[in-house]
Amino acid sequence: MTLNTIYILLLFAVLLRYTSCIDTITTIAGSSTSGSFSGDNVAATSATFNFPTGVSVDSSGFPFTFDIICDYYYIKLITLSH
Repeated sequence: MTLNTIYILLLFAVLLRYTSCIDTITTIAGSSTSGSFSGDNVAATSATFNFPTGVSVDSSGFPFTFDIICDYYYIKLITLSH
């Protein structure tokens, strides 16, 4: 991703999307199915979120999402092929 990338976390649609301000909006994680937790070793667009609450980006540009399941909090690294 570039410096002009904006990440959009859609809470009730349980999707993570991005746009580069001059491009279309692209879904990079989430399958529109909530209430479960999956995503290890599968394509990010096949992963599911339970209750995503935030998104951040590391120094390499990879997004992290924050997800809540019951009383447990999870951080998911979304690896993208560049």
